[in-house]
Amino acid sequence: MKHLRYLDISKTGITTLPDFITKLYNLIILRVADIEKIPKGFVNLTNLRHFYFNGILDIHEYLLPGTYQGCQIEELGCLHNLRGEIEICGLQNLSSYKSATKANLFGKSNIQSLKLVWEWEATAENMGYNTDVVEGLRPH
Repeated sequence: MKHLRYLDISKTGITTLPDFITKLYNLIILRVADIEKIPKGFVNLTNLRHFYFNGILDIHEYLLPGTYQGCQIEELGCLHNLRGEIEICGLQNLSSYKSATKANLFGKSNIQSLKLVWEWEATAENMGYNTDVVEGLRPH
C-alpha cells in the first residue's frame, strides 16, 4: 500500500482515521466522510493535494496557529484551492501581523464561510492585537 495514490473511505462508516494512513507518503487524494479525528502524523502526508471530507472535522489540536513548527498559519498561503466553510481556531497564538498576511486569505475567493476564533475574552488591552490580526488575514 505504500504506493497508494488515491483512497476513498467516504462510505465505510469509519469515524477515526487509522494511524497507518500517516505512512502513505505517496497519497495524493483522500476522500473521507464524518471523520471526527485525524492522527497526529497527518502532516507527514506531504504529497497530499486533495483532501475531501463531509461533515465536521476536528483538527483543532493539530492545526492551532503558532503552536508548533509544521502547523503555522503561513501554511494556508500555499493552499490555493481551499473552498467551502473554514474555521481557524487559536488565533491568540498568532505571532504577528506579518504571519497573518502570509496566510493569503484574500486570494482564496472560493471560501464561502470563514470563522475566526480567539480563545480569550476580548478586552481593551487585546483589542488592538485582534484588529492587527484581522487586518493581516484580510479575508476575501
